Amino acid sequence: MTLMLAVRLQRHKELATTHDAAERRVTELYTKAAEQLGNAPAPVRLAGLYADVRGRFRYE
Repeated sequence: MTLMLAVRLQRHKELATTHDAAERRVTELYTKAAEQLGNAPAPVRLAGLYADVRGRFRYE
């Protein structure tokens, strides 16, 4: 019984860690896209717009 609880606890921790890493990645992507949107050269702004739209479709 104790072994089953330990396995379940470990699995829960692994899933939480994976979820946290994914959330951090999404935040980093949106931050980078926002930085690009504020940039002066048009190609950089366009890349930021593309990244923003792509991120919205991927994580919604």
